[in-house]
Amino acid sequence: MPNSERIEWIDVAKGIGIIIVVIYHCTPNGYLKNFLWQMHMPLFAFLSGMVFKQFYAENIENMKLFIIKRIKSIYLPFIKYSLCFLCLHNIFFKINFIGTINGNTLYALRQYIHQAINILTLGGGESLTGPLWYLIPLIEVELLYVMMMYIARKATDERKSMCMIGIVCLLIFFTLSNLNLPRNLSNASRLLLFYYLGYLYKYCIYNKVKIKSVLVILCLAIWMVCTVVSDSWQSEKLIIVMISAICGIICTVKLAQLIKVSTKILKYLGKKTMPIVAYHFLIFCLVKCIYVKVYDMDYKYIATTGAICDYKWIITYLVCGILGSLFLDKVITGIKDCIKIKIA
Repeated sequence: MPNSERIEWIDVAKGIGIIIVVIYHCTPNGYLKNFLWQMHMPLFAFLSGMVFKQFYAENIENMKLFIIKRIKSIYLPFIKYSLCFLCLHNIFFKINFIGTINGNTLYALRQYIHQAINILTLGGGESLTGPLWYLIPLIEVELLYVMMMYIARKATDERKSMCMIGIVCLLIFFTLSNLNLPRNLSNASRLLLFYYLGYLYKYCIYNKVKIKSVLVILCLAIWMVCTVVSDSWQSEKLIIVMISAICGIICTVKLAQLIKVSTKILKYLGKKTMPIVAYHFLIFCLVKCIYVKVYDMDYKYIATTGAICDYKWIITYLVCGILGSLFLDKVITGIKDCIKIKIA
């Protein structure tokens, strides 16, 4: 598979995925929200698995290199965004961007220290960076997978090692997913399977089997039916979770492959998923300021986690959430660049 083609449509798929995430966070409870919740996190795990390279599992040195790269690309961004928002916690509380309505209080020094430790040990984050929680199980999945592949490749040949890893991922999925494990390990147990499927698709299926339109239509139908009986990828109905997420992933991958040449916007969004995930709740607060004014609501509702969900406002939240996050990221990057120039 040519590297440029792989990168191109994977970025498009990530762009589609981040749009789904933002829409999900501003959609009222109901069928549409559940429909989107079936696959948006498994999709990102699948795409992460697609970009995993066998090279990293060949020896200990390569595995160390992989771990360092993931610390830099996942752990450090989580820490950076979470600690920055932690420093602004009391300011956000005083301007009602967070509040008692979503379980927040003003922090004293003790609370700041406790929350900082919680963030550094991947125990959680700030309310306004809530969507970053996904990075916690993702880094757990990445580290677990590279160790599994290293052990499996040492034990047997490549084909058998792939089968072994697949069996282990299924066992973990069906035995640990519904347990109440700390540090998001339950979610990591679910996402590990989809990470493996992404890797499997890239190396064993992509060049051999093309996704047909008939299959996409069938998957879409199954995805829609599964939504009726299961509300999310975190449901305890594990077989439904697996089937629904796979069907949603197939539909998204096919869509990304179809439009990969014709769009630069989705590719750009796919490369900017981190700041969008980090900032869109903050931007939602600005939209909520307008919302409560329009509908003459109590200003305490601005502190509602995520959006004040309303179907008529989904497009407003979506456009503002994405464009506002990109603008804020651009401004902050520009400020950092100016500081670096002055220091130099």
